[in-house]
Amino acid sequence: MASIRSCGVIAAMLLTAGLPAAALGQAKTSHLDAPARKPGWWEFKATTDSGQDFGTLGLCVGPRSEAAYSAFDQILDAINLGDGTCPKRDFVRTADGWSFDLACDAGLAAGPGGGPATNQGTITGDLQTGYVIHETLAMAGATNTGNIAAAWTGDCPAGRSEGDEDVGGGTVVNVLR
Repeated sequence: MASIRSCGVIAAMLLTAGLPAAALGQAKTSHLDAPARKPGWWEFKATTDSGQDFGTLGLCVGPRSEAAYSAFDQILDAINLGDGTCPKRDFVRTADGWSFDLACDAGLAAGPGGGPATNQGTITGDLQTGYVIHETLAMAGATNTGNIAAAWTGDCPAGRSEGDEDVGGGTVVNVLR
């Protein structure tokens, strides 16, 4: 089976909750360099500004996974659901962290939720212990704004390998495969 990339941890959930499962396939983003996160288990909790809670997901981070799937890659993958055509991939260092401005062709026909997709926002905090992504995602005629709180919780749990991403519902994918 081809390698599977999740859709930006929970970021995609803020916008793609109503899309068919086939639409949430493999993203083909080229790697974006970002400051490395602390190795270990990271948990990501997403909520929309309207208060909708999307639960908590996890990622086992290590040097190899950071080299292939950085924090910036996760954010970009939220809107890059298809062929990897993302002409705008701007991450800029700010006094408080980072700002980002992204645009992709979602890689899907407009009918099932595709077409142009954008994501703008900020990253504040410390990539070694915890950070918050505040983002506005627009895709398939819908715009949602929310936060993803990322927290380092310690070593990866028993049975989890570097790159394992728990995407909920008992599903684990590995971002290195």
